[in-house]
Amino acid sequence: MMLGFHQKNFDDEFKKQFGKVLDPLDFRVIHNHVFGKMIGEDIFVFISYRNLNATERGCKAFIINAGVCTVYGNVDYKIPSCANADLPVFKHYHNCDVTLDDMLINYNQNTMIDKISYALDQTTKFILPELSKITDLNSCIAFYKKYNAGVLYHADELMGESALLIVTQNRDSFEDVIEIITASILKAYNGDSTNKYYIQAVSEAEQRILKELVEARDKVLSNTNLKKALEEKIKERVNHNKIILRKYGFSV
Repeated sequence: MMLGFHQKNFDDEFKKQFGKVLDPLDFRVIHNHVFGKMIGEDIFVFISYRNLNATERGCKAFIINAGVCTVYGNVDYKIPSCANADLPVFKHYHNCDVTLDDMLINYNQNTMIDKISYALDQTTKFILPELSKITDLNSCIAFYKKYNAGVLYHADELMGESALLIVTQNRDSFEDVIEIITASILKAYNGDSTNKYYIQAVSEAEQRILKELVEARDKVLSNTNLKKALEEKIKERVNHNKIILRKYGFSV
């Protein structure tokens, strides 16, 4: 325990340092230490941090919390906890082979300023370039495909961000998602593509993508009545999310 150290000190320093970089990029503090901004009227991106248990004695610890969500998703903008909220700083650049410890930043009262500076440096190098690629709904889908395609599953039930597939009339084959997942599974089996458990795991993953992603989406797009019914639910969701966003000063 760090006597005399208060969370407010960390929050203030975090907002001070990150604000110097994020404010010029049109981010604003919308809730406590959460920086957020709108891309058009549909997409919300945010950068924040999350406290975790430290792995070093006498320290506290945090990870950078960053992600994207849309007004079509079933999310709570008050405390951004949407899909990809824990986008690892090094995720893509280390082929997704990161653990929680790789993301964790330990600090104490003496190192706090330097550690926040380090977090900002990593955010600038790795997270901001990824978020900057999101310019519209299709690039948002591309982001999800790259980092967490699971949020696009079950469009027939409007789970996660799957409504995007309906709104954009998406017809992707999602072969790239299969490639990403297959590569991840292969690493888990040390590159042994002949391992029967690897082959089974890949087959199960492919079947899941086909059923829960492709077929669920096609079920909606090919059924006029179902599509119309879900579009009404999507409108209600969008209205609800925009009311929340307006409370935080966004003009949507």
